[in-house]
Formats: sequence, C-alpha cells, structure tokens
Amino acid sequence: MNNIILQSERFNLRTLKKSDVGDSYLKWINSKDNPFIEYTKKKRSLADIQSYVVQQEKNNASLFFGIFARDNGEHIGNIKYEPIDFEKFQTTMGILIGEKHWRGKGVATEVINISAEWLYKNFNIKNIFLSVDVKNVGAIRAYEKSGFTENQELRRTKNQIIMQLDLHE
Repeated sequence: MNNIILQSERFNLRTLKKSDVGDSYLKWINSKDNPFIEYTKKKRSLADIQSYVVQQEKNNASLFFGIFARDNGEHIGNIKYEPIDFEKFQTTMGILIGEKHWRGKGVATEVINISAEWLYKNFNIKNIFLSVDVKNVGAIRAYEKSGFTENQELRRTKNQIIMQLDLHE
C-alpha cells in the first residue's frame, strides 16, 4: 500500500519511504530514553532501517505511515498496522512518537483516530489490537482516549497488556 496520504488537524500521515529514513529516525531507534520500545535494545544502522522500510513497502498486509507535522514537515514518528487481516477485518497497531518534544501532546490520539477511520472506510477493518507495557501509563491513557480497552482474554504476560479498539459506524 503505497502513496497514501491522510491529513489530521496537525499532521500529515503518509506511506513511509526509504527516503524518509535519516539521522533523526536513526536516533529514535537507537535511543535509550524510551524503555518501553523493545527494538531500541539493539543498535541499528541507517541501512538496517532503510531495508526494513523497503520490506514494509512491499508487504501488502502492512500499512506503515510516517507522521509529519503539517506546519513544517518535520518527521516526528511512525504508526504501523501489521498484519492487516482482510478476511477477519482486524489488524495490530504499533506507534512511535520519536521526537521527544511531541510526546504528551495528543499526537497518538489524533493519528490513531484518522488512520483507524481510514482503515474502516477503505477495508472495513473492525478491530485493532496493540500490546503495551503495563508501566507505560502515558501510552495507555492515549490509547484509551482513542477508544481502546483492555482485552482480558488476550493478555500475554504480566508486563504486557493487550488493548483492542472496536470500529463501527
């Protein structure tokens, strides 16, 4: 799924491309300041991240957006839906607000709402799932603002909870 552009009040979401991967993105991925992001535990290179983005571009069961500030075009984070199960009308979401100065400013709620609405309208996606560390209170609060609730039946570990968003008209 390429060349998709969504707009919210403050952000443009567009399909992430290899050319979007730069020093800022590399800094987010390799940063030690966010203990809730598992993949930051291993140091990545620019080539690693570019290769990953190219893989996602080719994956028909993935929708990988960069989050860009509308006022200045700054790439501040990413939101990804993968895998998208078109038969069960469900997907799993992950989000990263890489730029620290944007954290805690309602970015997640705004971009989740616009992208979830798009998935519902275009693919009839009815359920979105995510996994979150129980200690990541800020993220849990943001997900709840978007309508996610804890799914007790799918709880993975004592440290992670599964949340679910049910979409409908």
